[in-house]
Amino acid sequence: MVNTEVVGGAPDEPRSQVSHAELQRHTSRSSLWVLISGIVYDVTSLLDSHPGGTGPILKYAGKDAT
Repeated sequence: MVNTEVVGGAPDEPRSQVSHAELQRHTSRSSLWVLISGIVYDVTSLLDSHPGGTGPILKYAGKDAT
């Protein structure tokens, strides 16, 4: 389990545990999460505006990008 919060959700949501299996399910353009330094980020809405293009984000979709 990753003791963290999913950033990108509602700001008042409590911290929760996210399993690596759950993280690995979010690898599509419609739901894309990455893990960076122990925090899971929902980067779905940033995919098309990422300055480095979609490649770097898609490469680490559902994985640890630290």
